[in-house]
Amino acid sequence: MRGFGVSDIGGLKAKIERNPDLFLQARGPHGHWHYVRRVPKKYQAVDSRGMIRVTLDTLDLATARARRDGMAEADDLFWAAALRGEAGARERYEAARARAAALGVKYQTAAEIAANETAAQILARLDMIPNGSTGHAAQVEAVLGGVTRPKTTLIEAFELYVDVIARDDVRDKSPKQLRIWRGLKLRAVNNFLACVGPRHVEDISRADAQAFYHWWGERIRPSDDGTAALSPSSGNRDIGNMRKLYGEFFRYHGEDDRPNPFRRLSFRERKISRPPFPTEWIRDVILKPGAMAALNSQARDIVLAMVETGCRPSELCNMPAECIRLDHAVPHISIRHRPGREIKTASSERDIPLLGVSLAAMRRNPQGFPRYRDNEDSLAALLGKYFRNNGLFPSPDHKIYSLRHSFEKRMQEAGIDGDLRKTLFGHKNDRPKYGDGGSLEYRRQELAKITLDYSPDLD
Repeated sequence: MRGFGVSDIGGLKAKIERNPDLFLQARGPHGHWHYVRRVPKKYQAVDSRGMIRVTLDTLDLATARARRDGMAEADDLFWAAALRGEAGARERYEAARARAAALGVKYQTAAEIAANETAAQILARLDMIPNGSTGHAAQVEAVLGGVTRPKTTLIEAFELYVDVIARDDVRDKSPKQLRIWRGLKLRAVNNFLACVGPRHVEDISRADAQAFYHWWGERIRPSDDGTAALSPSSGNRDIGNMRKLYGEFFRYHGEDDRPNPFRRLSFRERKISRPPFPTEWIRDVILKPGAMAALNSQARDIVLAMVETGCRPSELCNMPAECIRLDHAVPHISIRHRPGREIKTASSERDIPLLGVSLAAMRRNPQGFPRYRDNEDSLAALLGKYFRNNGLFPSPDHKIYSLRHSFEKRMQEAGIDGDLRKTLFGHKNDRPKYGDGGSLEYRRQELAKITLDYSPDLD
């Protein structure tokens, strides 16, 4: 974790991967597992234990390995903190917390233990300390709460969140998706600090959160001509990201019930509904031979692929070859979540038959659109400028995304079943799911009702 000074334990993890039972010994008549590890020579000046022997209180090997991992990480953190002295306060606390978790208890400071636990619970903690605590100071600290919880700057909390806490949330994001995600989180933190000044995350108050809300309120306030410099959605995104960061930070530290100072703060947003392209406009203007002749072939074919599939531009830009099934009995594209590329929602996963100009476009691009892979912003800028300059938008309110809305409207006007429309469009269906949206052949027959004729010259 950047900013925490935590020692690199990658080498230790690699050793455990090579030897899954590293530091484990079965001892006693029943084979209880123990954590047994010699203090490395370079740390013997700061750790007098010599040989570490701690019972893991289990006969189960899988449980022992998990607890061993916690103890080993705690020792590495403890040694790093001991070598660094006071500069290692964060490592010392994290070591105590990891060691307590490995022993099966929640780390609490001594004052918290006294306030929150019963006499029986406190006695159970005392039983975890080996007879004669000499050489076991680290275990005493972990079990009896001997390490004061250090405060965390907001920047440190941010780094912990993006590097550790949210690791599972970002696992399948592409490099660009990850950069955008991280940038939006950091923007919220920087804006908050610009508003209220330096803060430890533990010290953020409701008054701070309200100040941030009002700070954003001034930035989205309409001017005399009725326009606002920034949108309410930008303010809501920042406040929401701060709410998430605060809540996840304390949840990670076991404080699930801590009141969130950013709770119930948001601005009302007015949804802007982009108008669809009229069907006649698509057929007579966009699909007119030569209308997109000056575009590069991949950008042009992405537009044509949208016409009869209703796909989001980003879905087509990032579609891998294995999701383009042209040799199937019903040629189709398959939109799926996959490692290295996150899709918008779970309901976005779908199979869409290819017909008309969209089938022709995908046949020209069986490997997808590598020019725009993870680069959909470049495509959007190019198409927006080209359509505006060449009179391909019916009005200033239309965008390339309007092709997607047209697909939905054309299905509705053709009387295609509502559940099938949601499936093909990639929208959530709140009704109980009794089927899979119909076979590909059925979907093709329904979409044939809206497939537009086009000139062979377009190919």
